[in-house]
Amino acid sequence: MKTTAVIIGLVLIAAGSAALVEKPSAENAGCNAEIEPTKKSLKANSEVNPFFFDVGNRFGKALTKKEMLEMNSIQDFCNLQMRKEFVSFSLLTTKILNREHSIAVTTETGDFTDEHRSIIRRAEISDDLLFTAACKRRNLHREGYFFNDTIVYYATVVPPTPAQYSAGIHGLKTWIEKQMRNNTYMLDPQRIEQGRIRFIIDKAGTVADAQLESTCGFPELDKQALELLKSLPGSWSPAKDDLGNPVNQSLVFSFGSVGC
Repeated sequence: MKTTAVIIGLVLIAAGSAALVEKPSAENAGCNAEIEPTKKSLKANSEVNPFFFDVGNRFGKALTKKEMLEMNSIQDFCNLQMRKEFVSFSLLTTKILNREHSIAVTTETGDFTDEHRSIIRRAEISDDLLFTAACKRRNLHREGYFFNDTIVYYATVVPPTPAQYSAGIHGLKTWIEKQMRNNTYMLDPQRIEQGRIRFIIDKAGTVADAQLESTCGFPELDKQALELLKSLPGSWSPAKDDLGNPVNQSLVFSFGSVGC
């Protein structure tokens, strides 16, 4: 059976990371001239760039699909501290997102059944999954007190060998920050939103289908970010499946404010 890695994360997660080189091309250097922040958007005497940059998968921790299928309960996603709080689970839902018609199953207990595992097996690389369950938790600070809660986890399916940029994570973020710094470091942090661009590294290692999913609050910067992604220096190595075959992988470029 083919092995696929899966990323797990809590609801409040910022996007993951990939990478770039630092030397700007002449073409990209010209992007800066297109953007002139107004006086209202300037933060006087600021040397700290309020913009956040990151590239990676949509959600956090990586697990192989085999490891996921071996889990018995949604509690297996939780750390040891959280496990001490849980008394019981019910109404476990496993759902594949970002499809025209979402695929989901709900069962009465918090245990993974064959129905849940069938949903996981149907997930493709770069699909996002949602796991939720009702639960009863104990109050660790008040002995004998309990409360009802809902636990929520998101996951992104990734290949065993993810796509890699030639200069690594730090190089990518440094290069993009340098290209956009003149247009971002004096912006008013209160006006900055979380921008997000989803793009594909295809089997040939080419950036493809880059699309803006959410704005950073400044359309000119959205446009510049798209241009930078499409004209990166360096090269990408495509993702590979468990047989070593190149596969497409969807990644997310996050810029602006930090968010989930």
